[in-house]
Amino acid sequence: NIYLVSGIALGWFITLLIYNFLFFRGPIAKFNAFLLIQASLYIDIDSAAIYFYTDSKESYPEGPHFPREFVTMGLGCLALVASFFCTLLYNRYMRTWKVWTMLIMTASLWFCLCMMDCIFFTRLNTKIGIPDWLFVTSSGAFKSVINTWSFLPLMLLYAQLCTPGLEATMLSVQHAFHNIGNVFSDVWGACLLHHMGIRPVDKEGDTKHFDNLWV
Repeated sequence: NIYLVSGIALGWFITLLIYNFLFFRGPIAKFNAFLLIQASLYIDIDSAAIYFYTDSKESYPEGPHFPREFVTMGLGCLALVASFFCTLLYNRYMRTWKVWTMLIMTASLWFCLCMMDCIFFTRLNTKIGIPDWLFVTSSGAFKSVINTWSFLPLMLLYAQLCTPGLEATMLSVQHAFHNIGNVFSDVWGACLLHHMGIRPVDKEGDTKHFDNLWV
């Protein structure tokens, strides 16, 4: 039962926050909580989006019909290249920016990219003449850039907060809170997709499952 699993995840989410403030103190406790909440509130819908990208013409006639190799390897390699260059750009021009400024900027840019996803999922881009491959590659590259820009300053800030001699342990804790937040986002994303009737399986009739994907 996906609703039961989501409820259990919420219980563990609250438990982890309590655990965090019991065993950590000061800025580190607040930072761990921020990482957990930020990662958890990103509701992951990639499990449905992959079907939207790759469904056959028989399953979803209106879709982009990308080859699976393009979605997995092509977009993945593009994301790696984009992350590499944005790391160089950050190190050259943005490393003196305040963390708060970076967070506001990346959150605003992420919002704009999500609006682009709405355009793509409603197939509006084809109506205004923008090819699917151009739309998805540009959006994917920028998402990778924003992810890197949002994570780099947080990682550097956490490194500065580390107790001398415990750097490896503290960075492990940081990644643990961030990664388990991603697990919560997967569970809650699956619950939201199920609740809204978005359950594609790459079979004829998938069109109705994508009606609410843009939401």
